[in-house]
Amino acid sequence: MEEKEIFFQNTEMNRHMARMRRINVASILPGISMKEFGVLHRLVCERQETRNISQGKNGVSESVGAASGSSEQEGRQERDGQDGMPLEELAREIEGSPPAVSRTLRGLEEKGLLRRMSAETDRRKVWILLTPEGEERHRQACEKMRLLAVGVSERMGEGSMEQLLALFGEMLRATEETIREIRDSERRAD
Repeated sequence: MEEKEIFFQNTEMNRHMARMRRINVASILPGISMKEFGVLHRLVCERQETRNISQGKNGVSESVGAASGSSEQEGRQERDGQDGMPLEELAREIEGSPPAVSRTLRGLEEKGLLRRMSAETDRRKVWILLTPEGEERHRQACEKMRLLAVGVSERMGEGSMEQLLALFGEMLRATEETIREIRDSERRAD
């Protein structure tokens, strides 16, 4: 393929990606942004994972996990029975800058969807907890996201969706590898 054709395809791809970024998915969510949905979703998932571990689901009981030295399970057991997630861990998992995470949490708190609480054993440690309203808003948002996914999938068809996902995965891997190669060649040149 000629360089001119490659440049045109890259330009066309960038246009499509820019258009995807402009799609306002949050416009269908019940009064929350995509970042806020991400925080609520992470808290709901964390609660479910913690309950699964404490109930011995996924083939690992609480005592077996502790005996085997699983740091994930040990970390969840050290939570003094707290439901929720430590602030530092949540911030790390949603991969946001501290000011951005703080703004998002403040917004969710103002909407009554979560609350902060000091840990019982270490008052310096802050826990982020979902409120019942936060759980309900998350449930509503998940239903909207499900409707979106089903609608898009039905419009595209199963075969096209599978092909798109496979090609997108290939494109991501190729992009990451190419960026790594460019960086490596620049380092060697220095």
